[in-house]
Amino acid sequence: MESNTQNTCNNEQEVVDKFHQLESKCIGFDNYVDCSEANFKKTLEQLRLLVGDIQRLGLFSPNEEIKEIPTENLKLIMAPFYEADVLFRIMDNRLERVKLAHVFYLEYLKLLNHYGVLEKEQIQKWKLYLKKQKVTYNTERRDATAEEVKEAQEILAEIYAAKLNPYEERDVKVAEYKLKKLIESQLEDLKNYNDEEMKRNFYMAQIK
Repeated sequence: MESNTQNTCNNEQEVVDKFHQLESKCIGFDNYVDCSEANFKKTLEQLRLLVGDIQRLGLFSPNEEIKEIPTENLKLIMAPFYEADVLFRIMDNRLERVKLAHVFYLEYLKLLNHYGVLEKEQIQKWKLYLKKQKVTYNTERRDATAEEVKEAQEILAEIYAAKLNPYEERDVKVAEYKLKKLIESQLEDLKNYNDEEMKRNFYMAQIK
């Protein structure tokens, strides 16, 4: 087995190259390529190390806007998404894997919100997911305080009060479907990019 030191990236280009390798593996899983439990776990560990390298090398600044991120680094934002995607594929300790996958998905949405990528409806849904996660956390803990349980009950009441009627839900689903088809169309149009602007637009469409 390779040591963590051997897997560590020493510079920005190595990080970008490693991300593209891991992304190819994750896309392969969707096409049933090398879909073994051992390979899922190995890929997850490599993604974990990659995120550590991204943080160690300071490739993102909390104060920067997405337009300031170099095109080659843009897709590194997707690392938490792929961590969640791989976690969902692992069958052992299933409940814990799914819970952790939710954490990574929410972290990904947090990043997209920070960079102003999410649409208004997506922001609302992300905030709803955060509330649901807090309810789950507070109600599952044996050491939860009375105040925390009360907070969970209040959040649940808020969620139910804001629940859409069937017609509103249908409108939301139609809007989400249209947005998905639009992004897929953009990806198809841009996949054979031949200049920097098209490449950046292609990456942004993938992130969305």
